[in-house]
Amino acid sequence: MEHRADASWHLRFPGEHTKNGRVLDFPLDTETSRMLTDYLEHARPRFPKAGTTDRVWLGMRGAMAPDAIRGIAERHTFAWYGEAHGPHDFRKWLRASASRRSPELAMDSADVMGHTAEVSVQHYAEASCLHAALRHGDRIARRRERLAGRAERAFAAEFDRWEEGNR
Repeated sequence: MEHRADASWHLRFPGEHTKNGRVLDFPLDTETSRMLTDYLEHARPRFPKAGTTDRVWLGMRGAMAPDAIRGIAERHTFAWYGEAHGPHDFRKWLRASASRRSPELAMDSADVMGHTAEVSVQHYAEASCLHAALRHGDRIARRRERLAGRAERAFAAEFDRWEEGNR
């Protein structure tokens, strides 16, 4: 991890630390860099064994193991959604969230997660379709809001005319 002069972080993971053996090398945006800095400066030092390891993520007994991270993810997702989900599902949700913001982010997130070019293209295509559907849904919602009551008013006027004709 490199902390740059502009207060942003640049992360580098050697191949032996990634799922597929590919090197990951990417900068963090301003907001994420701020959160990481806050964790490193304020939260991490409060852990009892913070001074005994250079690992980033700590638990009460020292460096966090993959099983501990899985357990945290499963406990929290069970509490939030009534079902336990592990970190791999979180990766999928992260990609989906990025894709919803902008289809281009699907390519970036797939690359950061170490997916192949084919998987990245598939994610981009899915994101583009989703993005278009969400935009279309937003247009329909705005139109419904703008025209709300129109059908009810037209029906009421027609009903009034019918009642007058039947008197």
